[in-house]
Amino acid sequence: MFRVACLVLVFGFAQAAVLPVEKCSLEDAACLVPAFQKMIPIFTAGMPEANVEALDPLEIEDLAFELAGLKFTLKGGVMKGLKTATVDNVEWDTKKKFFAIDFHLDNSVKGHYTADGRVLILPITGDGQMKLKLKHLQIKLYIHYDVIKNADGKDVIKPKKYNFDFDVKEHAHYHLSNLFNGNKELSEAMLSFLNENWRQIAQEFGRPVIDATAKTIFKNIVNFFEAMPMEEIAMKGHYTADGRVLILPITGDGQMKLKLKHLQIKLYIHYDVIKNADGKDVIKPKKYNFDFDVKEHAHYHLSNLFNGNKELSEAMLSFLNENWRQIAQEFGRPVIDATAKTIFKNIVNFFEAMPMEEIASV
Repeated sequence: MFRVACLVLVFGFAQAAVLPVEKCSLEDAACLVPAFQKMIPIFTAGMPEANVEALDPLEIEDLAFELAGLKFTLKGGVMKGLKTATVDNVEWDTKKKFFAIDFHLDNSVKGHYTADGRVLILPITGDGQMKLKLKHLQIKLYIHYDVIKNADGKDVIKPKKYNFDFDVKEHAHYHLSNLFNGNKELSEAMLSFLNENWRQIAQEFGRPVIDATAKTIFKNIVNFFEAMPMEEIAMKGHYTADGRVLILPITGDGQMKLKLKHLQIKLYIHYDVIKNADGKDVIKPKKYNFDFDVKEHAHYHLSNLFNGNKELSEAMLSFLNENWRQIAQEFGRPVIDATAKTIFKNIVNFFEAMPMEEIASV
């Protein structure tokens, strides 16, 4: 059935940004935590423009390990749940070039397993389907990076390596088919043992599975930062200006810092409903437009106005900041449109990956 409708999304931003999240000082955890949280559904839905693949469901690379007397393989593994992750903390140290993301989620892993050896004190053998459910999986992902210049001469973050800590806080449930060549009595005894000792099993054998997941997440974080100059993450940018602002002439070439207090955006999105490859209804956004208003205040700072002439620069900055509302109304639309364009692109990606039945009752 062909339908056209209009979504109205209201955004109350403290500051404008190229990404659809608030820009932060990189060491401001109070700002970074909600910014990372807002990015979770966008990042996990995939960002083709940044070469970030969809991560929920996440396809796990074929896995094989031998650990504590157990030989184990997992093929065709799929993890679900990353898009529901809650960001608990973000630490960023620009001097040591390191950041850590502490988050938790409920997730599931399915795939074809083989097992041979011992689990704690009991022998095990099996070749079948595995389903693992983890309740409150806590992960702290540590990433070390360098800052390099990209092809355009802009600073970008280049992640070098990662490590992680993990813990299953609440519960784990294991189900493995075809244990002991289908012997029902031995299978039920083993499953009972695994689920009664879920915490010790998770601690003993969980790291290789989590590492396979972390490796894929890390690869996509590398791609994201490679495509995203630091000026688009932290709050700074280079401007050029020549002409008139309202009644005054202006010329400048330097650094700009803009702060908008209570930027109100109303983003209108028109969409169709189509069937995806699985035959499920998904929303396909078609076009957008928007209204905007700066409700409380705007503050403008531009370096190197009038070739560094201090007197003219100070006069222009005073004029801009005294007339902040009119300046925002007159010249704000192209900046907001650049923001809205990126938001729209990521909304398209989100709805493409999210059937309507997973969003709301329809």
